[in-house]
Amino acid sequence: MKIIKFVGLGLLVLVIVLVIIAFLLPRNVRIERSIAIKAAPEIVFEQINTLKNWEDWSPWHKIDPKMKLVYGDIPSGKDAFYSWSSDVKNVGKGKLTITKSVPYDTINVTMDFMEQGISQGGYILKKADSGIQLKWWMDADMGNNPIGRIMGLFLDKMVGKDFEKGLKSLKDISEKLDNVPLKGSASTDKPLSYIYIHTTCTGQEIPKFIGNAYTKLDKFIVENKAKPTGPPFTLYYKWENNLFVMDACMGANKPLKGNSEIKSGKLTGGNIYTVNYYGPYSGTGRGHEMAKKWLKDNNHQLTGAPREVYMTDPMTEKDPTKWLTLIVYPFK
Repeated sequence: MKIIKFVGLGLLVLVIVLVIIAFLLPRNVRIERSIAIKAAPEIVFEQINTLKNWEDWSPWHKIDPKMKLVYGDIPSGKDAFYSWSSDVKNVGKGKLTITKSVPYDTINVTMDFMEQGISQGGYILKKADSGIQLKWWMDADMGNNPIGRIMGLFLDKMVGKDFEKGLKSLKDISEKLDNVPLKGSASTDKPLSYIYIHTTCTGQEIPKFIGNAYTKLDKFIVENKAKPTGPPFTLYYKWENNLFVMDACMGANKPLKGNSEIKSGKLTGGNIYTVNYYGPYSGTGRGHEMAKKWLKDNNHQLTGAPREVYMTDPMTEKDPTKWLTLIVYPFK
């Protein structure tokens, strides 16, 4: 009997000691991993900033490819979110929201794991030789539960492996996209009548604006008994500090009179330098740089707004490495 009491007392003391030790352990645990990526910052940034891209590189998406995903109306940038639900225990359900988005520098997210609590995380991009250094971090609140505090001792090792897998996938995707060769050529363009919708917006707002604008333009052309001429395009008048002044345009087979929102315009034609760019729209900056360099090296002057012509429909071609965008610079 005394032995049983002694063992029971010993176990009680052990439990008390473990509880005391647990409460001395840190409540908040930070997990960090980083990787060098030989790709343009805008390409890496867009892979993270546009949430649907996570399906290609997120380690948790790969654990359960069948998990249910629901996206918000904002596709990228601050306030973009998606919720997930999975029958796989290690995935579960929750919601991820982008809370901060500074182009080519920082993205912060909040992860709501429902009954398991809320964690903060983020991504930091730093310029490095031939690319960037990307850091992925997460702060986890282990709560006041002693078991949770003890689990915090092993969290870095467990979650860190997933971070490493995700960063490796991000590296492979980004470097593949950045290494797609560019081709440029000079030619002569024909005049083109078109209709357009004008806006000033941030880079994160461009996809939503363009999607809505092209739907309206296509409907307007049909209602006016005309036909679209060629693929849709955008005209860029100014871009700096992530602010873009631009038109979403669609060619028509005859001049059309616009309305309060939709205006009509005409490209006069003439000399153009065209860069063929394959890849996601976030990487078109490489094409613009190539076109500007060609104009400078050959002593030509820009004579109008540069434009991007979208030759591939992303709704039918899901692989972004196959999306062809023509980057056109008129010159004299």
